[in-house]
Amino acid sequence: MEKAKGLNLQVHADRGRKLADMLIPALADGGILGHKEMPEDALPEGVEKGSLEHIRFITMVVALDYMRDANALWRHARDTYADPGTRYLFNPSEFSEDMLHGARYAKVRADMEKYSLSQKSDRDAGIWIRNAISLKRDWGSNPCKIFKANGWDAVKILECIRDAKNPEDHKPAFLNLKGEKIGPLWIRMLRDSAGLEEFKNLEDVPMPVDIHVARATLACGVVTGSAEGFRLDSIRGLIRNAWKESMEGSENIPLDVDEALWHLSKYGCTHRDKETGDCRHIKRCEARSMCLRGAIHLPNGKNCKLNTHIP
Repeated sequence: MEKAKGLNLQVHADRGRKLADMLIPALADGGILGHKEMPEDALPEGVEKGSLEHIRFITMVVALDYMRDANALWRHARDTYADPGTRYLFNPSEFSEDMLHGARYAKVRADMEKYSLSQKSDRDAGIWIRNAISLKRDWGSNPCKIFKANGWDAVKILECIRDAKNPEDHKPAFLNLKGEKIGPLWIRMLRDSAGLEEFKNLEDVPMPVDIHVARATLACGVVTGSAEGFRLDSIRGLIRNAWKESMEGSENIPLDVDEALWHLSKYGCTHRDKETGDCRHIKRCEARSMCLRGAIHLPNGKNCKLNTHIP
């Protein structure tokens, strides 16, 4: 049982293993609370699963998957791709350094706003353009070249993305894609949604902890304790470690349970009473035997509250 530094929280790896063994087959069968498709699973119009266009699509869009409703983000991305006038956004070959400013930057920003692909216009446009330029300059606009150059080793691929720098200012070449949540999420999506089976060392890729993974992890008692006024960021590392420890010696790995946890929270745990833990979906929930009573409140990842314990 691991305690979080500065917080009265404990990890229960045995519960994590039990929850994974419960949720993974349930998702493969009928789904979690009736849901099994992820927001990123639907293909853009005219795109073949696992094609270069599909891989580029996932690579570009996932970098915007921060503080967004995932269903809306991926729907807006598909709408943007479906329009011939904005489809160029998904082809890094169409980008150049002069798009970082001036009229060409303004056009990219406007085209990203057209179908609400961007939510924070300037920030999202900057992320999008920088990542496209880096893919074009360093990898010939083909993410698969990154994979092949690193022997399809998922850990090395993520290290490559994190360490890449712009030659002119030595700042990170890839924005958001190098992050502790989005990087592993990208790999998981490429495996599960694009069907890329060549990745190695996936067991060493950490759980991509978003608010849904965190909420489901806490609600099912994989991490318990009492804390108030903390930021979600302060416990992401503990949750990642909890899932790493939970999956040790298992035939499953942390990435295997990510989708199930997302569905569990999105369609179940989100509807818990913030103080008591009462949930209107408990009777039909696949994880009902694991659900704990008590306070779990994660308002936008800030000023969070947790008060749960194992009976």
